[in-house]
Amino acid sequence: MAELRPRTQTSAKTPPAPDWRVPVPAAGEPDPVLFSTVKEFVAGLEDVRVWAGEPSLRRLEERSARLHQQRQTAYGKVLRRSTISDMLNATSLPQMEKVRHFLQICGVRDIDAWVYTWRRVRTIEKAALRRAA
Repeated sequence: MAELRPRTQTSAKTPPAPDWRVPVPAAGEPDPVLFSTVKEFVAGLEDVRVWAGEPSLRRLEERSARLHQQRQTAYGKVLRRSTISDMLNATSLPQMEKVRHFLQICGVRDIDAWVYTWRRVRTIEKAALRRAA
């Protein structure tokens, strides 16, 4: 019979180290890594909203206002319903700060992956505009 070992306790002050070996986002979070177009990126933002429980635009604006009051936002202002709607229906890449704040109010933990993807899609978009000119 296997011997039972006591659980190791982690200090309340030091959180456990993140496991960087896990390739899948925690709790089924939408993963932006394979997006390469603006259309895919914007659709991914809608996927994030659905993943977050499909909160209304009004509810997202309230969350944004709460974070803004606590001075814990990635964007310097409250994200308004109209701005969120514009982001979710955009034909061009939304501003990175707005995207970061949107992800924050939706509860996304791996915002860095989205920033990386935003930068990659923006670079691809700029290169396509240069080729077209």
